[in-house]
Amino acid sequence: MRRVLIATVGSHGDVHPYLAVARALVQRGHEVRFAVHPHFHRAAELAGVEAVPLDAGLDYLAIVGDPRLTSPWRAPSYIVNGLLERAPGMARETIAHAKRMGVDAIFAHHICFGTRWLAEAEGLPCAIGALAPSVWFNPSDPAPTVQRYVGSNHAKLAKLLNPAARGAARLLANRRLRWVQADLGAGGPPADIIREFRKGAPMLGMWSPTFRGAVRGDPERSRICGFPWHDRAEHEAEQCTPATQAFLDAGEPPLVFTAGTSAVFTAERYFARAIDAVRRSGRRAIVLRGRGLALPDNLPKAIHATEYEPFSSLLPRAACVVHHGGIGTTAQALRAGVPNIVLPMSNDQFNNAIRVVNLGAGLTCHATRATPRRLGALIERTLADEQIAACAERTGAAIRNEPDGAVVAAEVIESL
Repeated sequence: MRRVLIATVGSHGDVHPYLAVARALVQRGHEVRFAVHPHFHRAAELAGVEAVPLDAGLDYLAIVGDPRLTSPWRAPSYIVNGLLERAPGMARETIAHAKRMGVDAIFAHHICFGTRWLAEAEGLPCAIGALAPSVWFNPSDPAPTVQRYVGSNHAKLAKLLNPAARGAARLLANRRLRWVQADLGAGGPPADIIREFRKGAPMLGMWSPTFRGAVRGDPERSRICGFPWHDRAEHEAEQCTPATQAFLDAGEPPLVFTAGTSAVFTAERYFARAIDAVRRSGRRAIVLRGRGLALPDNLPKAIHATEYEPFSSLLPRAACVVHHGGIGTTAQALRAGVPNIVLPMSNDQFNNAIRVVNLGAGLTCHATRATPRRLGALIERTLADEQIAACAERTGAAIRNEPDGAVVAAEVIESL
């Protein structure tokens, strides 16, 4: 038995993959503590994992309700600056938990800045997990980090712009990152945001090799593990709610719309356009509105709105999944083997959308351009395309046949 501390920050899409790894380690007989914001302690408890607080004064609901989080241009600076401002406190909290526990290893989210430095100072092995391929900033990647539009010409342009993008990332983050380095008393060369994502610790890619395999130029000591699956339906035998189950059983497979857990607080326009597009199409649809959004009361009977449903039970019964391109939702939608329509809003979502299209498993349109008319046309085009359906089914089968990424990550952590 080994003692492992796992540290993560962010939304459900950031937390659930690491919770899956924590569960895998517990099932393999190890003692695990899960350092996360108290907002997620109940989820850890339901998963059978002991949680410890990691917040450094972070107001989670205020952050996820901020419209800057889903802004295409403002989100990166908002997220990075907010994280770096709190990084020293969270890194110290993490190491304090690790020392009290007497851990053998630490596994941290790639945005837990400073944790690796303090772990190394304490002589603790530390691995870093990355949830989406774009954060590896690999100039050889077939879908470069800064690519926002589909097509080989856009990929070529993005590769040409890659040095400028790296420079912009450094300009955005390095000054504050070096302040974090000084505050923590970490030695070594001046901190560099790109180097943090590529060097210095074992780097675990927490995505499917079907989604994006190993590429020349990936970080040193990297390993692509596979998607780590965490869905309440998978460890509580939970199915869809009775109302949703009845809706599914009452007609043809519906469209499923979701904006992810961090965007639902600011997604009024997104869902309004979706509902309008569904009305125009005359199709059945399920809208996963989350807890932070009220929808109109006069929805037609063909549209069923619900707060939450387990993706592993719902998505395989969909005709098509319309989503924002967050990596967690993308993973579940691809595994379900049904066509995707990706409407990215910010951050890695654009890059994830391009990879879905490159797989042939769906289509994409930037969320700001997805008018009801355009979205309706995209829905009809997707559902009529037999090739998309076949590619989505093949992709889903390939992903379902891969090892659980949480188990692979647990094996790597054991090797530390």
